[in-house]
Amino acid sequence: MRTDLTHLNVHLPHHASRWWIGHVVVAVVVVAALLYAAAVLLVLAGRMLL
Repeated sequence: MRTDLTHLNVHLPHHASRWWIGHVVVAVVVVAALLYAAAVLLVLAGRMLL
């Protein structure tokens, strides 16, 4: 078990960096989409109030 874990740890960095890059991209896209949706809702709410 321990040898397997150390073996995995040796090979993790490369995959981990890819994994992180993928998740960071997804997070950025999600945040951008949420900000866009919030802006659209604010504009629509502003128009309705006016």
